[in-house]
Amino acid sequence: MKKWVIGCCLLGLAVFLGVGVAVMTNATTVFAGIKVDGYDLGGASRAELEKLVHDRGRSISKNPLVFFYQGQKYTLNPGAVEYSINEAATVEAAWRYGREGFFWQRAVAVFRARKQGHDVPLVIQYNEVKLNNILAEWASKIDRPAKNASLSLATGAVVPEQIGIRLDVNRSKELILREFREQKNQTLVVEEVRPHLTAGDIEKSGIKDLLGIYTTYFNASDTNRTLNIYVAAEKINGTLLQPGEVFSYNGVVGPRDIAHGFKEAMEIVDGEFVPGIGGGVCQVSSTLYNAVLYAGLNVVERTNHSKPLSYVPVGRDATVAYGYLDFKFTNTTTTPVLILAEVKGNQLKMGIFGKDNVGETVEIWVIDQREIPPGVTKKDDPSIFIGETKEEKQGLPGYEATALRIWTLNGQEVRREVLSIDKYLPTNAIIRVGTKPVPTKIDLPPAATTMSPLKKESEKQPGKKKNVAKDELKGS
Repeated sequence: MKKWVIGCCLLGLAVFLGVGVAVMTNATTVFAGIKVDGYDLGGASRAELEKLVHDRGRSISKNPLVFFYQGQKYTLNPGAVEYSINEAATVEAAWRYGREGFFWQRAVAVFRARKQGHDVPLVIQYNEVKLNNILAEWASKIDRPAKNASLSLATGAVVPEQIGIRLDVNRSKELILREFREQKNQTLVVEEVRPHLTAGDIEKSGIKDLLGIYTTYFNASDTNRTLNIYVAAEKINGTLLQPGEVFSYNGVVGPRDIAHGFKEAMEIVDGEFVPGIGGGVCQVSSTLYNAVLYAGLNVVERTNHSKPLSYVPVGRDATVAYGYLDFKFTNTTTTPVLILAEVKGNQLKMGIFGKDNVGETVEIWVIDQREIPPGVTKKDDPSIFIGETKEEKQGLPGYEATALRIWTLNGQEVRREVLSIDKYLPTNAIIRVGTKPVPTKIDLPPAATTMSPLKKESEKQPGKKKNVAKDELKGS
């Protein structure tokens, strides 16, 4: 037994020493068992190693990748993302294997490569920003958002949920970088997106009654504003609010910027209508505010606009600004409520479904409305004469008003609530006043007339005879 153990040890020592001799003496070829990207290069010279890596790089850079998803083809050329092999770094990594470290470390590395093999990966380089942009473009064509189950605002029937899909960008990026080397046609990595609310959730919740609904109208030809209304409404649609839970408009809709799907449209800033990203979202918050009022829910935070609006009466709007002005309300019922939004044509409808255990009716009154006349702002205008004026902007009145919410049961008032006392600023007229001097009028004397004197008969030119008419001769 001892002889067998001693023999094994001597054999192992001999192998190790043999490897050690190879480490010390083999300085001109790649060690046995070394592979580069799967290609066996054991015994190859450095020149042969460099040629293989160079040829591999050229092959990869010439061939476009083709990916598929649901019958659609997505092609990617290596040059589009500046993909290439770092040939020098790859060659150096393969050549240095077994040539670095202490003697025993090099010997172990060479021994392991002989027995198990060692694959040196290609050192790659690419433009990550360009690859991310291409993946984002593909995602815009593939992604389909999940839709929560809801109730029809027209019929009250349950509308089933829809499962969404989303391109898995991180896993697809890994696939692309691998496929540049393997050159196979692959399917993009796409994952399902489950909705938050299913038809089963609605049925279990007992939600079945329409508690409040409100409709506003907009100019559908203003495409950017219409898109903003749709985006904000979709973010709210299908929100389930538990008893006692507070709804935050800013929390649900999120930032109003291009990254979140919003575009530039007119909005009110510091009392003036100016272009801004997300113009139109206040129509959604104001429509929802009225639906909340009719549903009898408790308003926690609400601010009126600085100017009167066309889509809701004074006293019944709710302005929002991400980060500092929010619209919040609480589900004060004993069961969950479902918030629904629907955009069709030029109409925005928002409704709240729940369970009506009381049977009360809600009315909204606006009282004590007082008009605030607009002022006049004058601006000097050197292009028109003194004493002349031109209207640059028409003045519009502002208002003060008080909004009430009144609950009735069987035609009898049960209670009332003062919702707000609001003030809306007028829009001052702008009048341009002429400052250009009027030219001075100069009175001139009557113009003198000059006439040539009549010529006497004797002064008439000789040789010319007077033509006498036949009638004259007869009467003479």
